[in-house]
Amino acid sequence: MGHTVVPLSPAQERLWTSTEIRRGDPFFHIPFVVGLDGPLDESLLHACLERLVARHAVLRARVAWRDGRVCLVVPPAEEVALDWFRGAVLDAPDEATADREVDAVGRVPFDLAAGPPLRVQLIRLDRRRHRLAVTVHHLVFDGWSMDLFVAELAALYRAGGDPERAFTGPPPDYAGHLARRDADRSSDADVGFWSARLAGAPAAVVLPSGRVRPVTTDHAAARYTRTVPPDLVEQLRQLARSRRVTMFILLKAVCDVVLSHYGNADVLTGVAMAGRDHTESHGVVGYLARPVVLRSDLSADPSFRTLLGAVRGDLLDAHEHPELPFDAVVRALGVPRDPAYNQLYQVMFAYSGERAAHNVGDLRFTVTEFAPATMKVDLSVVCTDTAGGLRLDLDYRRDLFAEADLARVADRMTAVLAGIAVDPDATVSRLGRLSGVELRAAVDEPNRPAALPDSGPVTLPDLVASVLDRAAATPDAIVVAATATEPELTCRGLVAAVAATTRRLAAAEVRPGDPVALCGEPSGALVAALLAVIRMGVRGVLLDPGWHSFELRNAQSEAGFRVVLADAQVARLFDRSRVDVLDLDAVGPAPGDTGTDTGPDGLGVGPDGTDTGTGTDTGPDSLGVGPDGAAFIAYDEDAEQQAVVLSGDVVSVVVRTLRREVGSSPVRVPLVSSTASIGVVVEALLATTAGGTLVPAPSADEDRLWAVRQVFGPLATGGLALFDGRPRPGCRAYVLGPDGTPVPPGAAGELYLGGDLIADGHLDEESTEATFRPDPLAGRPGARRFATGRLARLAVDGRFELLGDARDPVLRQGMPVDPGQVEGALLEHPGVGAARVLQWRPERGEPTLLALVARTAAGVEPGALAVHLAARLPGYLRPDRIVVGETVPTDNDGIERAVAEAEAAVDAAEPRAADREVIAAAWERVLGRAVPVNLNFFDAGGNSLLLIRLRDELRTALETEVSLTDLFSHPTIRAMAEALGRPVAAPPPAVNRGEARRYAHARRGR
Repeated sequence: MGHTVVPLSPAQERLWTSTEIRRGDPFFHIPFVVGLDGPLDESLLHACLERLVARHAVLRARVAWRDGRVCLVVPPAEEVALDWFRGAVLDAPDEATADREVDAVGRVPFDLAAGPPLRVQLIRLDRRRHRLAVTVHHLVFDGWSMDLFVAELAALYRAGGDPERAFTGPPPDYAGHLARRDADRSSDADVGFWSARLAGAPAAVVLPSGRVRPVTTDHAAARYTRTVPPDLVEQLRQLARSRRVTMFILLKAVCDVVLSHYGNADVLTGVAMAGRDHTESHGVVGYLARPVVLRSDLSADPSFRTLLGAVRGDLLDAHEHPELPFDAVVRALGVPRDPAYNQLYQVMFAYSGERAAHNVGDLRFTVTEFAPATMKVDLSVVCTDTAGGLRLDLDYRRDLFAEADLARVADRMTAVLAGIAVDPDATVSRLGRLSGVELRAAVDEPNRPAALPDSGPVTLPDLVASVLDRAAATPDAIVVAATATEPELTCRGLVAAVAATTRRLAAAEVRPGDPVALCGEPSGALVAALLAVIRMGVRGVLLDPGWHSFELRNAQSEAGFRVVLADAQVARLFDRSRVDVLDLDAVGPAPGDTGTDTGPDGLGVGPDGTDTGTGTDTGPDSLGVGPDGAAFIAYDEDAEQQAVVLSGDVVSVVVRTLRREVGSSPVRVPLVSSTASIGVVVEALLATTAGGTLVPAPSADEDRLWAVRQVFGPLATGGLALFDGRPRPGCRAYVLGPDGTPVPPGAAGELYLGGDLIADGHLDEESTEATFRPDPLAGRPGARRFATGRLARLAVDGRFELLGDARDPVLRQGMPVDPGQVEGALLEHPGVGAARVLQWRPERGEPTLLALVARTAAGVEPGALAVHLAARLPGYLRPDRIVVGETVPTDNDGIERAVAEAEAAVDAAEPRAADREVIAAAWERVLGRAVPVNLNFFDAGGNSLLLIRLRDELRTALETEVSLTDLFSHPTIRAMAEALGRPVAAPPPAVNRGEARRYAHARRGR
C-alpha cells in the first residue's frame, strides 16, 4: 500500500503557517497525561498505542509540499514504529520528578517534515502508579481527539490489544471525511458571511493590563485558576435552563460582559467549533475543530437576558458557517497584518465538562490536559465543570499580563456571575458595579493616607518667615544663580527686594485680600515679588506673559485686580488697561521711600534676627492669605482661560511635601516656570525654604529631571497630585466611569482627584459645579473631588497610569491610543531628543496620528523612525505621519508649518536600489507577476503560505536572516527595502526605556 496524500484544510493551513512563523514554539503542541492507576502491563500498553497509531492515519503523518500546496503525507501503518520518547520506561521517585519529565516531553519541537506528529513516554512512579505523557501537534489533533484517544486506548487495553474485539465497523476514514466535508463547503459564501459579520470591528481587544503588545515575543504562557463554588454554579444552571440556553452560551455571555468592563463595547471572541457535525466524524482523530469568531455589541447597554439571546443567535449563525477562510476574510476586510497580535480575535473562550475516566478491571485511565507553555492569543478563558465547582482557567501571555491582572479578571468574572444569579435582567453597566473585594482594591488600597509633613513651617507666612531666618544667618548665600543677563541674587538682596516690592504695593494702596496680578518670566525679581505677595496676604493672580492683550483684559475683568507686577518685556501689554503696572525689575526704594524699618542691614530683620516688618501698614491680621483663605488665582493651561482658586493650605502642603522629598541638603531647583503656572510659586518656595538655589536658565538635564519628578499634577491640586503614579499626601485618586462610580481595577476611566489637596474651585461658579463635585468615596461630609479630564488606569502595583485625554480620546482602527506610549517608543531612539504625539486634524482629510520629533543627531529622518517603531509597536500605535525637525512645535501654527514643510521636502533616505530590485524579483517569483513597490503583499494576491515562500526566497537572495515578523511589519516592496536595507538601532537598556516612557508621561502631565 502506498502513501496517502491529504491536502490541509484552510484552518490547518493557517495553523501550519503559524507553526512556521514560530518554529520551535511548543504552543502548537497538545500535551496531556494519561493517569494509569492500578496494575499495568507495560508491554500491552505499548502494543495498544501502536494499534491506535495504525488505526488513525494523522498520528503517523508528515507534512510536505505537493503541487504548490501543503499536504499531509500518510505512510502505511506497517512502516511506522512507535517507541518511547526516551527509549525506555522512566522511573520517577516522586510526582515532582514525573511532572518535570512530562514537561520535557511536551516542549521538544516536532519536525513535521520527518514525522510523526506524536510522541509518548511512560513514566513509572511505583508498581501501581504510572503516567503516560503524550504530546501531539495541534495540526492533527484537537480537544475531541484527546477524549477519543484515551477512550480508544482503554478499549484496546480491555480487548488485549485486538482492534477487532475493541471496535466495530470500519476504521475511521480521515481523508474521506475531509474530502466529503470540503465538497459540501462554499468558500464564496463563507467569505461573504464572515466579511459582513466582522466588518467595522476594532483591530484588537483592549487589554485589562494596559501593556503595549510587543512586536516580537516568546509568547510564554502562564495560568491563573479560580473555582466558582457549587452552590453558585447550580443557580447559574437553573438560570440557563429557564432561558433555554446552554451553559456554554451563558458563560460566553459572562465573558463578553467582563471584557466590556475593560473598555470593549464591541467584543470579539474566538471559539472552536467541534467540526464533527456528522456521525461518521465522531470517531475521527484529527484537527477537525474549526475556529470561528463570535461578536457581541454591548454599546447599547443591553440587559444580560437580552445578551443571552444575542449570543445564542450568533452561535447558531456560526454553526451555519463553521469555516472561516482567514486569509480571504482578512483581505476582504482590509485588516492590516500585524505580528504583534492575532488578527480577528485575541481572546479564546471554551467550556467543557470534566473529562471521563475509564476503568479496565482494577486499572483506571484518567486524563489531565496541561497548561500551554506558550500562547497564540493574548488570553484564553476555559470553563470546566468539576465535582468541586466550575473551574476557571485563565491562560495568558506573560509579556502582556501579570498574575495579579488575571486575579482581577477572576474577581470581575466572579462578581458578574454572582450578579446575574441575583438579577438576570441587570444591564451590562449595572453588572459593572464593583464587589467589596474590587472596591477595596480600586479605592481603599491605593488611597491609604500618607502622612503630611508634621515638622517645620506650616502656613505660607511661616514658610516666608523661614526665608528671613535664613537671610539673618547666611545673608551672602546665593538664592538665585546668575544668568547671561542678570547677576546672582543673595539672601541679602532677595529680602531687600521683597521689602521694596512690599512698600510699592502698599503705596499703591493694596491691602490684604486684594487681588494683585503677576506677569513675568523667571527671574530673581519675580521670586521677590511672589514672597512679597504672600507676606502681604494679598491674592496673587498669575498671568501668562504670552497672552494677547485682550486675554489679559478678560482676566482683569474676571479676577478684578487693579495692580499688576510685570517685567519690562510684558508691561506694554497693559498699556490700554485700567490697571497700575509696577515694574518687577525696579527693586530699589520707591520715590520718597527712605527705606526705614528694614533693619540695620536692609534685610528686614533686627539685630536679634527677628522680623521687623517692611514699613507697611498691613495690620496685625496679615496672615499671608486673603480673608477667604485664597492665596493664588492661576489659569489652567489645558482650558481656555479657566481660572482656578488655590488656598494657602493647598500651596503650603505642596511645598512641604516636596521639601520632605528633596531632603535637608541644599538643592538646585530649575526655575522653569513663568507666571503662567503655579509651578513658579512652588519652585520659588521650595528653593528658598530648603536652603537651595534657583536656576532661572537651567540646563536640559535639570529641566528633564524636574519633569520626571513631577509625573502628574493638575492646577486644581496645586500642580501636585501623583508622584510616580501614587497619590501625594493630602490627595486621593480614583478612576471612574461615565456614571461616576469606580471602574474595575485595571480598566481605563477618567481620573478624579480628591482629598485636602484640592483647589477652592474656579472663579466661575458654573465651571466649579461642573468639575468640582461631591466625593461620596471619601467617607466624610463636604468632601469634594476634581474631574481631571485625563484617562487613567490603576495598575496592579497600585500606581495610577495616565493614558491620554478622556474627553477627546485618540482612536485608531477602533483602538484607544495612549500618545505617551508612542512618545516613549520614539524616545528610545538614540537620535531623538524630544517627541510629541497627537491627533492632528488637517483642514482637509481625516484625523491622523501625528508624531513631532526633535532630532539630536544627523541622519534621523521619518523613514528610519518608522522602521524603529515597527520593531516596537503594534500597527494601531504607529503614527500615520512622522515630522522631524530641530525642535518640537507646541502651538497650532508651528505644527501646521512643520507639517507643510515635511510634505514639501523630499525624503533623501531612499532604500538602496540593489535591495529594492532583489526584493521585487523575489516577489515576482513568488506571486508570478511584477508588483508595484507600494502595494501590500496580501492585496497583491499573497497569503500566509506564499509569505513563507517569500521569506525563503529573500533569505537566499539577500544572504541574510529574514523573519516572517519582518515581512508582516513591512508588507510592501518599498517598506521591506527600507527595513532590510538599513540596520535598526538596538533599544537602550531597560532602565533607559523606562525613563523615556516616564519622561513622556511627565511631559504630558505638566
